[in-house]
Amino acid sequence: MPAPQCRLHLMRRSAVSLVSIGLISVAIAACGGPKQPVSEPSDPLLLNTISAPAPTPTSTPTSGAISTTLPADVPTRADNPNKPGEKPPLPPAQATGPLGAQGFARFYMQTNDWAYATGSTTYMNHYFRPSCVECKSLRDAVDRATRLHRRLIGYRVKVKSVQSVGDVDQTLRQSVLVSYDTTSGEVVDEHDKFVTGTPAIQNSADQLDLAWTASGWVVVRGTPIR
Repeated sequence: MPAPQCRLHLMRRSAVSLVSIGLISVAIAACGGPKQPVSEPSDPLLLNTISAPAPTPTSTPTSGAISTTLPADVPTRADNPNKPGEKPPLPPAQATGPLGAQGFARFYMQTNDWAYATGSTTYMNHYFRPSCVECKSLRDAVDRATRLHRRLIGYRVKVKSVQSVGDVDQTLRQSVLVSYDTTSGEVVDEHDKFVTGTPAIQNSADQLDLAWTASGWVVVRGTPIR
């Protein structure tokens, strides 16, 4: 268990950052492990730069052609379920403007949650661009755990509210503030031996910057607010 001062430091990070750090065991190495030098990556959620250009929004958006069916590569069984028989969320009917963006932002966070549920990031990969370093951080952390044959227990995300922020009059660009809770979680190895864990996090909030494309909304940037 991390020392109290370390626990306080970690609690200030967003829930996604906590999970990313936990999955690669940085928290244990930095707070309670051996004292040899540890190269901890910069927290990508705190970066203010965009690593790649955002996509250019389409000038003639059409929501009718956008699929609301589950992509074929998405796993349909949860290894870390909230309840027996849990199924993945289905993509919403998408539309431009604030209400459409809010619906998509809620759904995108649910695809993050499905990554925790299955250990697979294929669902969320459909809906973000390389410019979103927060998205890539979560994807890489979950993928790393899978490669190491580690299993996730908990870490489930529950969206509490979504709210448009910024210039809501724009049609093809929107920013949405998503408030959510994350359950406590732990990572175990292939022998079910404890590797690391994090406490439950309540009242986290991320701002998702969205762009409308021919395939609907995509996340181009994620920024932790609290």
